[in-house]
Amino acid sequence: MIMKRNLIVFSALFIIVSCGKENINLNSKLDSIFNEQSYRQSNTGIAVGIIQDGDIIYSKGFGYANLERKEKVTSKTLFHTGSIPKSFVSIALMQLVDKNNIHLDSLLIKYIPELKFSDIRYKQITIRHLSTHSSGMFSYWNRDYDKPKTNEDALYNFVLSLDYEQLRFNPGERFMYSDTNYDILGAIIYKVTGMPFEDYMKKEVLNKAGMYESTFYLPDTNKLAKPYINNYEKEKISRGILYPVNREHAPDGTLFSNINEMCNWMKMNIQRGVFNSIKVLPSEYYDEIWNPAYPVNWDKICYQSMGIGWFIGEFNGMTTYMHSGDDYGYRAIYCIIPEDNFGIVILSNYHDTPIHYLLYNALSYYYNDSSSFALNEFYPTPNEYPNIVGEYKFNDKSIHIHLNNDYLYAKQNSDSCKLFVFKEGGIWGKLNNNNWPFYYDKANINVFKEIDSLENTNYKVSHYENVYEKVKQ
Repeated sequence: MIMKRNLIVFSALFIIVSCGKENINLNSKLDSIFNEQSYRQSNTGIAVGIIQDGDIIYSKGFGYANLERKEKVTSKTLFHTGSIPKSFVSIALMQLVDKNNIHLDSLLIKYIPELKFSDIRYKQITIRHLSTHSSGMFSYWNRDYDKPKTNEDALYNFVLSLDYEQLRFNPGERFMYSDTNYDILGAIIYKVTGMPFEDYMKKEVLNKAGMYESTFYLPDTNKLAKPYINNYEKEKISRGILYPVNREHAPDGTLFSNINEMCNWMKMNIQRGVFNSIKVLPSEYYDEIWNPAYPVNWDKICYQSMGIGWFIGEFNGMTTYMHSGDDYGYRAIYCIIPEDNFGIVILSNYHDTPIHYLLYNALSYYYNDSSSFALNEFYPTPNEYPNIVGEYKFNDKSIHIHLNNDYLYAKQNSDSCKLFVFKEGGIWGKLNNNNWPFYYDKANINVFKEIDSLENTNYKVSHYENVYEKVKQ
């Protein structure tokens, strides 16, 4: 059962679109959470677009695309979207399935027979395994932004250079997110079409979906929001490098776009492959793309299952389809609810913008559903730090959290890190261990809190797909 949503007139910074009766209170709440977040991150930029029934009903910018020049974010400001293009690749993949150029259950080595891994199980990997993140491959951490490859065959050569001494599990056994899966899919698109990956995506996906300014190449920097990061040594926000695009990793994350064109993208998918009467993909393929293939269970809302290039979840009794992304100095997320003709996109030029926190709050406000997302589940505040201190255990493993000079530190064996960056609902850091060159997800550590039904606060630590419970004293 769909709860009655709030229909309003949004007075946007860029456009004004009528969509039902006016609701100033809702508009004010949405403005408030995005204004406050931009202020918290030193007025770095956030752009937000919401569509309903095919119309853009909310389009606003907060903060600056360039702090030094005080250039405000606009509806045309381009942002790097991180991993979001994986959902674009899924559309391209199914276009080629429709043309009988690719078969989902064919083996990877059918398309790239030159590929050689030390782990012989790679010969069992199928296109479906790659597209649903169930191949068993982990992501390679070093993206070589300081040594970018710009030639047309850079992606294909990178894929041929891959070798896995050991997959994490048998192909098809379970879900495990990996950028490499989509780099390989991009190389296959290049192989079967004879077109550079970026060119195929521009011609067959972006342009057809009304995304004429969006690109997989580094765009005109005058239109691009400058990236900002946390300067960990000086403990302040500083300018990140405007890195060149390395074409080795275009499929897993070099798309640049703005909120207006991302709204077109959401509209096309809500309409199951049609944008302004142009058929991007036959509608029946969405049954395959949006079919839950593997459980994810990253959170209780958007990340319940994995389809082909899309995460599947539930909000307010409705099914959500989405993807998020981040890279050096940028964060992005979008979510659509096709059965309600609704979509929302959030783009930012600050690396630690809590995009999921913002998304879930916006959904809760829009649908007037405070029960589905508790605002106090996120952001442990400094006055709570003494309560976080202690030992956390998962089976026979332990992580110790201690407080020193008003900052929290995590330690596991000889690995340690400082925890002070607010990210995705917790206090985040990266354990120091030079023996983890490729397992970048293994280093991430996050301290967060949960509020149970009795209003009790429980602090937990997540690390390498495991959740550590605090040991009671």
